[in-house]
Amino acid sequence: MLHRLSAVLAEFGPLRVHLISQSSNNLNLTFVVDEEVAADLVPRLHELLIKAEAMRVEDAAVFGPSWRELYTKPQSTQSAPWWRARRTDLLALARTGTPRYVYDLASVRANAQALRRKFRSWIAGSTRSRRMRTRQSWVKSWHKNSA
Repeated sequence: MLHRLSAVLAEFGPLRVHLISQSSNNLNLTFVVDEEVAADLVPRLHELLIKAEAMRVEDAAVFGPSWRELYTKPQSTQSAPWWRARRTDLLALARTGTPRYVYDLASVRANAQALRRKFRSWIAGSTRSRRMRTRQSWVKSWHKNSA
């Protein structure tokens, strides 16, 4: 893997690197640098590691989206939080006593549905799931044929 890291290592330039560590499963690569340079360095290193194919990025479930995909989404696509529209009701509720735990049922349902979709997508794409479906199909056909 070291031969793939030349562009990544060049990114450090004159910066001090205190420690480099790689996990045995090849999923984690750790660089310990001074705190004041970390915030600017992390997104650049993340992008370079993906481009260099230094990490296992072929499986999206392992590595996930890039830094840019996570943090450069346009702000305008986000709707206002539910509690802003319900501000008056929430303040009235808070006057009756605190602390209060308040949930918006529509938001909870929407987030649960989104989570279900992501989970189903992840399961459908996983190798383990394919093996399980194949095995279940084989067991069903064996039971059908042996009856």
